[in-house]
Amino acid sequence: MSKKRALIIKEPNAKITCNHNCIEVTTFYAEQIIGFEQIASCYIHFHANVKMKTALQIAKKVPIFLIDAHGTLLAQINTEV
Repeated sequence: MSKKRALIIKEPNAKITCNHNCIEVTTFYAEQIIGFEQIASCYIHFHANVKMKTALQIAKKVPIFLIDAHGTLLAQINTEV
């Protein structure tokens, strides 16, 4: 069993979608599919193309943090009220 790691998406033009058991990240250079069983937390550039519905779907499975170009933590998306 592999160790869970943080997923860091620093590309501001990345498009992020969520399926039942994985995240799809599409950039100008590549397309990646990462399973939730490999992700401990998700750090996403605040300019990335991610819909609120997608962000909430991801947040139900792993913690999401919004970062800037320098990796500074800006916000956390949480599904708990």
